[in-house]
Amino acid sequence: MVMPGAATGAISVTTPGGTANSAGNFTVSATPSPAEQQGSKLVGTGNAGIAQQGSSVAVSADGNTAIVGGLFDNNNQGAAWVYVRNGSTWTQQGSKLVGTGNIGASGQGHSVAVSADGNTAIIGGIQDNSNQGAAWVFTRTGSTWTQQGNKLVGTGNIGAARQGVSVSLSADGNTAVVGGLADNNFVGATWVFTRSGSTWTQQGAKLVGYGYTGASRQGNSVAVSADGNTIIFGGSHDNSEQGAAWVFTRNITTWTQQGSKLVGTGGSGTPNQGRSVSISADGNTAIVGGSLDNGNQGAAWVYARTGSTWTQQGSKLVGTGNIGSAQQGNSVSISADGNTAMVGGYLDNSGQGATWVFTRSGSTWNQQGTKLVGTGATGNSRQGLSVSLSANGNTAFVGGYYDNSSNGAAWVFVYTPPPAISSFAPSNGAVGTLVTITGTNMSDQTALSIGGTPAIVISNTGTTLVAMVMPGAATGGISITTSGGTANSAGNFTVTPTPYPAAQQGDKLVGTGNTGTANQGFSVAVSADGNTAIVGGYYDNSYQGAAWVFIRSGNTWAQQGTKLVGTGYIGNAKQGYSVAISADGNTAIVGGPQDNDYQGAAWVYTRTGNTWTQQGSKLIGTGNSSTSQQGTSV
Repeated sequence: MVMPGAATGAISVTTPGGTANSAGNFTVSATPSPAEQQGSKLVGTGNAGIAQQGSSVAVSADGNTAIVGGLFDNNNQGAAWVYVRNGSTWTQQGSKLVGTGNIGASGQGHSVAVSADGNTAIIGGIQDNSNQGAAWVFTRTGSTWTQQGNKLVGTGNIGAARQGVSVSLSADGNTAVVGGLADNNFVGATWVFTRSGSTWTQQGAKLVGYGYTGASRQGNSVAVSADGNTIIFGGSHDNSEQGAAWVFTRNITTWTQQGSKLVGTGGSGTPNQGRSVSISADGNTAIVGGSLDNGNQGAAWVYARTGSTWTQQGSKLVGTGNIGSAQQGNSVSISADGNTAMVGGYLDNSGQGATWVFTRSGSTWNQQGTKLVGTGATGNSRQGLSVSLSANGNTAFVGGYYDNSSNGAAWVFVYTPPPAISSFAPSNGAVGTLVTITGTNMSDQTALSIGGTPAIVISNTGTTLVAMVMPGAATGGISITTSGGTANSAGNFTVTPTPYPAAQQGDKLVGTGNTGTANQGFSVAVSADGNTAIVGGYYDNSYQGAAWVFIRSGNTWAQQGTKLVGTGYIGNAKQGYSVAISADGNTAIVGGPQDNDYQGAAWVYTRTGNTWTQQGSKLIGTGNSSTSQQGTSV
């Protein structure tokens, strides 16, 4: 994983045998922030009853594997669902995960976490064994998930600790952190487990931060750095629900508290700081949520570490645009470099819920865009109960456990990079000219103009876009807008007067391969650039009919391929009675109004390279009368 502080440069690896350096550089780019929903909400299959899916969420470093917990599934036994992304499509991977060895209704899925590569997951179940609680680890081989060992239960607990209220994994998945907020009459504690091969072992005694006041509920949230050597855990009820967070660091196998408990300034009332926590990959930036701040409006506090000293960075974060008491900070997540943070407020807008994104420039944090609310929700879904960011901050998962009468769901948001225009050709032309625009991130354009007038998009690969100059255009720039932003061309497209034909170009065109009197030229059509033409001849082969395509190179016209005769015709169809062609000349349609005793039909052809192929069966509109003569015009 690329860590905070990295700059564009070479890759170097050192072993006992020496050091090797890459020939080229790795380019470090800015961390983006998610702003656009990707696909529909996700609801896992195989649930038993009201599952409350979205009670917890976690996403892998690359953003392509996610796990969603539903602690109410199957009468509070609980479960978790895994999703994988291919391109922009999310699909459930396998059946829901339910750990074995549970005692009673364990509430599995109250918390979830996943390793950086997405191949190790941990699921917390706070109700297991009469609220003692536990955690289950699963590993993935190929696309199959398997439980690894027995459930994890930390030793040294005092009473029913509710272990599994929170869980976190290091990047390699070899260090697991499990919180138990009810240990020792709700003082709370945190347990660390490490993996050797496939065997998990508790590392040291449970962790309890010093300096707490009262039943602090330590461990109600936990997070661990990528290397597994820095842990932060929250205690939301410390000091009469003012709340706090504690940081511990590891030296080999020994854990030690680092500094005093963290309590953010600017809190109002009983903010419940520590309700949620998250930490950057290097462990030097942490965010702490306090969902009850300022009469349940909620807030989040960011801390930065220099050496071994933690300092609050700026004022508390409060997202704008909230409706009512949102309880912002009920969930938080931070990117690997610590420069992008997401804050969930699950009670915003009467329980609809929302999330807010903040980014850091230097030491200053600013909200990015408006709050995010997923579409397709049923009822007050309480989106933002749980949130998780991918390592690069590009992908976000948001849980809404109340959606659809507490069945629950999860939403995915992604960052859409802004479009860019690098060049276009030609640089001038009349209305109707096809302009090829080259650039990046141009897919799914929402607006396109050439010369100040909306243009018609003929094709778009994301890096190459072909558009037609439309009437009303004047000399001016090219502008494209996507959900990621707007890009303008560096130069202008010059609109020239529309010319008119006045001189014959070459000899008359007569297609080859005709059978008998073809009546070629009965219908004609030409592409937008004037370089591809189609000619119909409905008399060909005793009124079966046909069409011929011609292309221009310079000033010379030549037939392209053999005549076109659609398949599936019945009787003398008179194909070629009408013809039309797309602007780019790659799609053509041919009408045959006498097909099947004057019912009529049309045939579509597409061009790949120099080859024309019929696309699908002939077209016949429904609801027609028996002699509608479809294809008289196309």
